[in-house]
Amino acid sequence: MQKLTIIAVLLSAIVLSIAAELVSQDYIQKVHPEIEDQVQANILKLGSFTDYLEPKSVIDQAQTTQDILDEIDPSQDINSSPLVTSVRLETLITALDISRLQLKPAEAPEKLFDSFQISEELMTLNVYALIASDSQTIASIQEITTDDEKKSKQIFEEIKAIAGSVPSFDINQTNEFGDQSFYINPTQEVDNAFLVNQKGTLIYAVAYEKQYHDEFKEWFKLLL
Repeated sequence: MQKLTIIAVLLSAIVLSIAAELVSQDYIQKVHPEIEDQVQANILKLGSFTDYLEPKSVIDQAQTTQDILDEIDPSQDINSSPLVTSVRLETLITALDISRLQLKPAEAPEKLFDSFQISEELMTLNVYALIASDSQTIASIQEITTDDEKKSKQIFEEIKAIAGSVPSFDINQTNEFGDQSFYINPTQEVDNAFLVNQKGTLIYAVAYEKQYHDEFKEWFKLLL
């Protein structure tokens, strides 16, 4: 029994080594071509060792090796960062009364509503997501977190000042949600609504289709 266990462990180690060698080949060819011959020799040595094992065992382990390789995405950038998410948003989105709802984290745009450049140094965290119904995007939401309420209010006033300086925008500050809030009403935009609200250290900037105005209006009462 002990001999069989040792053989099984040794076989697993060999197979994983082969997998590691195969995965690293492309990297070595690009970064360290001078050691490629040695790598190839090591693979041949490992392969010849399996000649002493039963054919079925070799086939089974080879399939395991292939499964390992299939799970590796060669296009994945090891330096890429995962998308930033918000537990608060992921929790509260379930209260939005729209059918077949999905919250999809996405890369935050450089400008708020693709229009306003705001002071990044004031932000502690910047989360962006798309809201979809039946796989169709109906809204976007940006959650900006700051270190303190003063910075949060500063960003709110900054966005309002920039929006107010655009001739084609009308600002309607209702303060209906959170500590303060305002709508941006583009004179040429008829399909979407834009809302910025602030409370404490949080700011939300939401763009949504006007046909869902009633549903979002109720949801904003929970959001802040």
